[in-house]
Amino acid sequence: MNTGLDLKTPTPEVVREYIRRFEQNEYAANTEKAICRLVDAFPGNTQIEDVLLKVTTINRLYSTNLYAVYPMAQHIVGLNIDPRLKEHDPELVAEIANLQMGEKRRFFYSFASKYCSWHAQDGYPIYDSFVDRLLRLYRQRDGFASFTNAELWHYPTFRSVIQTFQRHYGLTEFSFKEVDKFLWVYGQEHAAG
Repeated sequence: MNTGLDLKTPTPEVVREYIRRFEQNEYAANTEKAICRLVDAFPGNTQIEDVLLKVTTINRLYSTNLYAVYPMAQHIVGLNIDPRLKEHDPELVAEIANLQMGEKRRFFYSFASKYCSWHAQDGYPIYDSFVDRLLRLYRQRDGFASFTNAELWHYPTFRSVIQTFQRHYGLTEFSFKEVDKFLWVYGQEHAAG
């Protein structure tokens, strides 16, 4: 694993190159198309059957390790999330992530960010371990933002850090989804060293 600060500076040209790499990756591109078609076919989150299809698909194709798909689908239906998705409410991610299962409570943060992102891509950047790691490394190397590692697990702060990242590196022309693609592909590459 590459742990050094030998990072590429995320210029618009570099980001475009990694977006191209994402789109040329058959698995990544087809996964994205499949989820897009599913969410387009079932945009609402009030019917358990629709939500169960989306939860199962996003969990499986993104490998989010959500082992309680049916309880999560029930949880999402019970939260009445559609109006809040339209408002891009950042607190919604934690509410979806926070799943009570009997006596235990679990926090499925990455899954919740992905679920929200697929329903409102312009309001919800995706959190995952590759993104987290790169943001920490860029903070360390360039000081683009001030945040603690733990604050990346607070979604409003995470979203704000992504926006600061975009401004700092001159990437405001790119959507959250495009920045996600760069961070995910480059994050995997950099971690592999």
